[in-house]
Amino acid sequence: MEIGKVIEEKRTKLGLSQKEFGSLIGVSDRTISKFENCIGVPDIFLALKICEVLNISIYELLGEKPKKTVKRAIKNSDDKVNKKLNWTKLWGKKYPVLVQYQNEVDINKYSDALKKLLDDLKNTYNYNELDAMLVLKDILAHVYFKRQKK
Repeated sequence: MEIGKVIEEKRTKLGLSQKEFGSLIGVSDRTISKFENCIGVPDIFLALKICEVLNISIYELLGEKPKKTVKRAIKNSDDKVNKKLNWTKLWGKKYPVLVQYQNEVDINKYSDALKKLLDDLKNTYNYNELDAMLVLKDILAHVYFKRQKK
């Protein structure tokens, strides 16, 4: 779906006129009309304001499917950048337990068990450290989702 059509659909669902919506994001109703009629597109800063007011993601505004976005992010991921990112902190914003557990859980107890599982995967299947970790994470995810189905 085009940006303008997304804006129009979401704006009308909120019951806002073009004038009301324009005043919320700091533009005229004529500008909103141009966007909705696909005569122009908002710049990135205005697009972010639009997303905030409409309570949608930038990807939804751009008409991207979440699966497509994730695939592109994985394809474009860079190991140097990944090593610099604090993934626990980033994911902790969505799942606070990732930040909290470190003060509550006996990490060594679980670390020892996980080390044994990693070593077993490495020795049994000749996986390197990274591959063994990825396989173990995937197995854990399969176990988790299988339990959710019950």
